[in-house]
Amino acid sequence: MKKSIRLLKVLTVILIYPMVFVMVFAAQPGTQEDPIVSKSYVDSKISEVIGLIAAMPPAPPEAAQENTGAFVPVSILTGQIVLGGEGAEIILRSGKVVAYNSGPDGLVNVTSGEEVTNGDDIAKNNLLIVPRSDGRGVMALEDSWLIIKGGYEIIN
Repeated sequence: MKKSIRLLKVLTVILIYPMVFVMVFAAQPGTQEDPIVSKSYVDSKISEVIGLIAAMPPAPPEAAQENTGAFVPVSILTGQIVLGGEGAEIILRSGKVVAYNSGPDGLVNVTSGEEVTNGDDIAKNNLLIVPRSDGRGVMALEDSWLIIKGGYEIIN
């Protein structure tokens, strides 16, 4: 009985190990869907992407911003208009601005509880809410600083 077990073990080793050896070393690295690539190929592709990024034109400064998390300080020059997106909140910190809108409705001044219509002066530190994204905002009569929460666009 011991000889037959020993013989079975020897035959198993003789038959199984060569099959495992062939499967390990005969396997092709990579597949058509997941090929193995060289470092030089990856480096060349990275260089291409960097070149494409470098060739992109720079984004215009503060042309259109989508800020939804916190108030951000925004500087505007005399004559510039800030159009708020729907639900945007605007607070004048320094300078002089007036309300700007193209329709009959205006901005909501939450601090005073009044509606601010086109051309009305905006008091400092008053919270304005833009109800809809339909061309409502503020226009600077002198260089001014605002803090804005929400989407906005600066027009020269």
